[in-house]
Amino acid sequence: MYIKKYKTIKYILLLSLFFLSCSSKSSDTLLNDIAQIDYNYAHTLLTVKNMDRESSIDVISKFMEDWAVFRKYYFNINEEDYRWKNDINTISDLLIRVNYFVSEDEDISAGYLILHDVKHVLSDIRRRNNIDWAMDYLSSIFKITYRINELSKIYSEKNNILEEDRSRIISVYISLDSTSQELLEKMQKNTFEFYQFRNIDKETLYQEILKMDKLIIDMGIYFSDSNYNEIYKQTAKILDTYYAIMNLYSLHVKEFK
Repeated sequence: MYIKKYKTIKYILLLSLFFLSCSSKSSDTLLNDIAQIDYNYAHTLLTVKNMDRESSIDVISKFMEDWAVFRKYYFNINEEDYRWKNDINTISDLLIRVNYFVSEDEDISAGYLILHDVKHVLSDIRRRNNIDWAMDYLSSIFKITYRINELSKIYSEKNNILEEDRSRIISVYISLDSTSQELLEKMQKNTFEFYQFRNIDKETLYQEILKMDKLIIDMGIYFSDSNYNEIYKQTAKILDTYYAIMNLYSLHVKEFK
């Protein structure tokens, strides 16, 4: 009874963090703080991915606190973007749902899938405000690769594939290849700012992105003979590389203030 009551009180306290009165912070700190949110998010995602309830509850709780601080500082900072406040609230709502599935003896895997949506909302915010960000290219690569992974698994189990289905998965692959190529080219030109990354971190990140791009290029050969089983295996390798990159980001996790 006491444990249930404690969990309820803790949940209410976490919810209240999202509705603190909003203050402002210098726009000069915005990009650095966005980067820190990325690093802490990557750590959160990888922890919940392991499906351990105790560690997942702890890391989600901490990230909810991080996001509450970010929201307090930056909720009112961008009046020109009419969707800014709505997207910040959307992330708050997503985290509440993640926390429910993780902490209330529900399906942790459902919470984990919802947690993935957070990065896509962050990407929408940045791209809409002309912020060119490496994490957003990686998020797109993950989303497109995941889609090819789903389609190739379905197609590999079918005897006959319609021509429109072949065209669909090829068009998705072309989008993936284009996004990966653009990311690699911008990495080569040092386009992105990587806050808190040392040169050795940047080089390691570049090598992982190069590895990912090669996997994507190599996957193209399997489309000529519609070898969906090999395409499925290749997408799994790309997703593994994505998580290796998230681990590089997570190494920079720290308390958000």
